[in-house]
Amino acid sequence: MVVHCWEDAWVPKLGPLILHVPSMDRPTTDCKLRDMVLEEGAWNLEAFREKLPEEIVKRIVNIPPSHPLARFDKIFWVRTSSGGFLIKSAYQMIKENTWNTRDTRWKNIWKFQGSHHVRFFLWLVCKQWLFTNLKRV
Repeated sequence: MVVHCWEDAWVPKLGPLILHVPSMDRPTTDCKLRDMVLEEGAWNLEAFREKLPEEIVKRIVNIPPSHPLARFDKIFWVRTSSGGFLIKSAYQMIKENTWNTRDTRWKNIWKFQGSHHVRFFLWLVCKQWLFTNLKRV
C-alpha cells in the first residue's frame, strides 16, 4: 500500500495535508510519504516547513517515519493497539460519535411491552423518519 503525502489522511485528526497548504503553494500530488523520509530515517522537515504551518509540522514530528528502504507504507488503524482494523473498533467509533447514551427515550422505546410494530413506529417517529403527506411529494 502506498500512502500519498498530500492527498491521504495520515496525520491523526487532520485530514489530507493538501487542505492545509495555501492554494498558491500547492505541492505535486503524486508525492509518496516515503519520499519525505531522508536516507538516515528522519522526516524531511524542511520539505514540510516549505508548505505547512509550524503547528502541523510539530504534529508530524511526533509520528515515527517508515524505514527509508521500505518499499511500502503501512496503514495503521488508531483505534486498536495492534494497528489492525477490527469491525468491533469501527462500531465503537461510530457509536461514540452518533449515539447519545444519556438520551433515555431509546431505552424506553425498546423496552416498550407492546407490539413490535408499535415499537418500530415509535422509533421512526423519534428519528423523524416518518414521512407526512407534505414530505412524500
